[in-house]
Amino acid sequence: MRIRSLLSMLVFVCMLFALPNVYAQHSVQLSWTAPLPGTDTNALADYNCYRAGVTGGPYQLVLSVPVSVTSCTDTTVQAGLTYFYVVRAVDSVGTQSVNSNQVSATIPVATAPLSVAASILPLPQGTVGSAYNVKFLAAGGVAPYTYSISGLPSGLISSSGVVSGTPTASGTFQVTAKVTDSETTPVSVSTTLSLTVVTASTAVVSITPTSHSYGTLAVGVKSAPQAFVYKNGTSASITLTSGTMSGNSADFIYGGDNCPSVLAAGASCTLNWVFDPTATGTRAAVNAVTFTGATGSPVNINLSGTGGTISAIAVSISPTTPSVVAGKTQQFTATVSNSTNTAVTWSVNSGTISSTGLFTASPVVGQVTVKATSQADTSKFATAIVTITAAPSYVCSVTGTTTTSETLAVVISNFSKGQSVTVICPVTHP
Repeated sequence: MRIRSLLSMLVFVCMLFALPNVYAQHSVQLSWTAPLPGTDTNALADYNCYRAGVTGGPYQLVLSVPVSVTSCTDTTVQAGLTYFYVVRAVDSVGTQSVNSNQVSATIPVATAPLSVAASILPLPQGTVGSAYNVKFLAAGGVAPYTYSISGLPSGLISSSGVVSGTPTASGTFQVTAKVTDSETTPVSVSTTLSLTVVTASTAVVSITPTSHSYGTLAVGVKSAPQAFVYKNGTSASITLTSGTMSGNSADFIYGGDNCPSVLAAGASCTLNWVFDPTATGTRAAVNAVTFTGATGSPVNINLSGTGGTISAIAVSISPTTPSVVAGKTQQFTATVSNSTNTAVTWSVNSGTISSTGLFTASPVVGQVTVKATSQADTSKFATAIVTITAAPSYVCSVTGTTTTSETLAVVISNFSKGQSVTVICPVTHP
């Protein structure tokens, strides 16, 4: 039986299949050339593919393939690791050959694909003679990035992805933003968006501000309402006929308004929007309101914000280990982090504590626990251990010089934090 020498005739190749710059399941494909005719090929039944985490083994079986197949694919690899492979031939009675030559494969670490987008989508409307500013942001790939923006109206320039300036011409412009990363072989992507610039005379119905960024909020945490003021700049009444929301509409909540269905000439009204991110990353939406009887309609409000990761609510208390005289008081304070709701509920296992954290000790000497529990998440709390000490007592004895019973009053001052105590001492005469 020559099974143990067969693999000396195999040509063994390791092929690593991995898509760069995408999130994907990596795999390693091993392939080899079967022995030439005239050897003991008919005695072969299978090939066993083995893998090790270090060169030279020990090896573990990954996959068995029939003799008609001269390749195997390992789909259980992890990014960032190096693996070492050998193949053994197996005959019809299960006898395995010696190891083939060893090959290795290092699995690359996947990166997010390169992308570019405007900070506000769609692009805010511009007005001739009014300052304009919007930023394009790149993500993924390999930083730093190089930006190139074309198709801008006259008066606007770009620098490092920021479009700014004062447009001097009206119309609709196709703006293309291209970003190139710093890969060994640089990757470029681009996006094209429409930018509308109107003349000041057509902006009869206006909104202030035209856009608002709420910054970064944890997913599930609501922002304070942001007010937007509509202004009817016409000489006649206009009618509010419709309102739509596009983009990440679920992330922006209607916060109320005082706008009538008919807005009188020269009148204003206010609409509020609240940011409530439902996912991490950039979130953007456009609220378009249409007025009948006015130019410049529909009027767009560009809303944006970033959903951040949720940080656990934390509670701290101060002081943490005070001493209190029986029957006296101690003021406690509590701080709640990572929540807009900073209210706490106070409790104590002996004595009393007010809703503002003012603790009154019981007459019993010992230790008690004061607890501040977050009202935003009742599983989060902080405690303080309070030592209750006995009130001071004083004994005195005075001997008089007469035969008449007397009572002598003695005042002791400044014995504790500037307080005073009156001690009544009986006078005993001989």
